[in-house]
Amino acid sequence: MLRIGLTRVLQAGGVRVVGSVAEPVEGVARTKAQAAGLVVVGGDAALALEVVGQVKDLSPSPLVVCLLGQVGRDDLASLLAAGCDAALTRAATPDELLDAVAHASVGERVVAPPLMSMVGMTDPSGRSKPS
Repeated sequence: MLRIGLTRVLQAGGVRVVGSVAEPVEGVARTKAQAAGLVVVGGDAALALEVVGQVKDLSPSPLVVCLLGQVGRDDLASLLAAGCDAALTRAATPDELLDAVAHASVGERVVAPPLMSMVGMTDPSGRSKPS
């Protein structure tokens, strides 16, 4: 049900959705086969980290948005270091998701306000240029 909602939100925001899968292995394979420009991954931080690492190794690498539940500081820092372009909570609104995609697509890293203090970010917008 969650994937259907994400698909609808992304499509309503003008994002072409080429697939929606439940299994990370299938998602990575589809990302590679379709040369997807955006991957949205949910689940726990360890699963997200695995997916981020694999899809960021692709050429060209897609943007990656992680929708996270409970996440610790070290896991969040690892996700960002691996190339996560936007880290949001699973409670993100449709507008927050689309805003994160828009900002990430122009090279800004987005971290949801509830997660910012974990990684030492102070900009209230939750955005920064990756270093």
